[in-house]
Amino acid sequence: MKRIINVFIIIVLIITIYNKFSYQKPLVFSLGNTINGNYIYKYNNTRVTDIINDIKNNKTIDNRNIQNILVKSSTIYLDLNNLINCENYNCTYTNISDLEKLLILMRLYSKERIIIRLLNNQNDIANYTNEKVMILAKKYDIITMR
Repeated sequence: MKRIINVFIIIVLIITIYNKFSYQKPLVFSLGNTINGNYIYKYNNTRVTDIINDIKNNKTIDNRNIQNILVKSSTIYLDLNNLINCENYNCTYTNISDLEKLLILMRLYSKERIIIRLLNNQNDIANYTNEKVMILAKKYDIITMR
């Protein structure tokens, strides 16, 4: 009987150690469909307000809840080229305000790395938008890239 208990304890310890140190697949959550690869959850909605509502309502993506994906993701990738398309400053101001709400909500669920890809256009409105986004990124500890 003592031998069976010792074998059982050894098996439990091996399983525990294996689960503790086994490789976890990185999970990337992409808002805007610019990156491809394994372990990526893509969310192709192109309106910031819709994304906010879907997070608040905990929409299901690929049989997982969006809030759970945000919590489990090692990286969240946000592409502004697919989310912000403005021709005037009023539209940009509204989108920046909505983007700040989205960043607050994303930081509520995720403490991991968030990367924002800035607008590629080289006009006054895009430059203004990028400047405002960089201010928000600094405020919420988010990485920006072109």
